[in-house]
Amino acid sequence: MTSKNLTNESESHLVTDMQVVIERLRISKRLSDAKFKDTGRIDGRGWAKYKAEAIELQRLEEAFETEMDWAYCEPGASYSAAEKFFFIIAPEFAGNRAAAAAFWEVVAVECDTNDYYALHFAYGAMDMWRDVKWSVLH
Repeated sequence: MTSKNLTNESESHLVTDMQVVIERLRISKRLSDAKFKDTGRIDGRGWAKYKAEAIELQRLEEAFETEMDWAYCEPGASYSAAEKFFFIIAPEFAGNRAAAAAFWEVVAVECDTNDYYALHFAYGAMDMWRDVKWSVLH
């Protein structure tokens, strides 16, 4: 066997190994995203049900309707989705990262408040608000 054949064979093996790694990591990401989605939604509903004030949920709904999904997960955004969520519900603290962090330390069951979790937390809160809104306001 020539060195050229060995090189081609090892390159082929390397490509196959990388394909296996890529597929494994894709599966891992899908599972992680699903976990954050489910946990975020459940936590958001729980927050809306037991801790949120009506005005906070109204602000959230208004932002959702006017900002088309609050512009979450923008590349290069100045604030994380979790911070944006907090600034929407508590505009008196807009820009105050420490206040946002304190909020999430108290309400987030899932400690990693990444953008995906925060987005689905907001969806869960909106789901709960829409379930009760008419009864609350009338």
